[in-house]
Amino acid sequence: MLAKATVQRPEPLTDEAGVTLLEVSLMLIVTAVIVFALAPTLVAVVRNARNTAASDAMTDIQTAVLAFQDDMQVKIFTFDASNNSSRIVYLLVTDGDIPREVSDAATMATWQTAVVNSSTTRYDFLERHLVLNDLVGAAAPAYNELGNPEAPARGWRGPYLNAPLDPDPWGNRYMINSQWLDPNSTNDVVVLSAGQNEIIETVFEATSLSAGGDDLIVLLES
Repeated sequence: MLAKATVQRPEPLTDEAGVTLLEVSLMLIVTAVIVFALAPTLVAVVRNARNTAASDAMTDIQTAVLAFQDDMQVKIFTFDASNNSSRIVYLLVTDGDIPREVSDAATMATWQTAVVNSSTTRYDFLERHLVLNDLVGAAAPAYNELGNPEAPARGWRGPYLNAPLDPDPWGNRYMINSQWLDPNSTNDVVVLSAGQNEIIETVFEATSLSAGGDDLIVLLES
């Protein structure tokens, strides 16, 4: 009589423990605490990086404007080069959105003026003057066609900036209150970005102009 064969079953693995729900919860809590603790630092790093990028771009614009003025032997940007004594560009801007708000319309709203390329506008894109030499106006000649009787050998030698001129890190345009480049003006001229809050808080005209709120400015002329 044959004996019954016995089947040996493997011993249960008692030394391998799985991850419990409690452990998963603890890991999630620790991760959340670390992220929460680092969040202000990460936000500050991003903000500082954007501020630095905006300041660098405005410094590039400042350098380009000064080079333009040196070549042209004039301080002003003209709207219609055939009559530059009465056609000073009031506001020069790069591409980008117009900041949504101003905190004091009486002293700051000019920064928000839209560019309309017509024979009557005095607000223009900076690119036309520093990159394209293509002025707005009724059959306006280019800068090098205008000439300068006091310095006939000088003229437009651009482009002074690489195109396209990008918006600031928040998607808004850089702006110059170029109206005050008039030799008879005592107001400061700056390159301005509305900054992180996208609200213009800097006055358009002042003898000692300083940035309002979180606006960023680079002085062109005082």
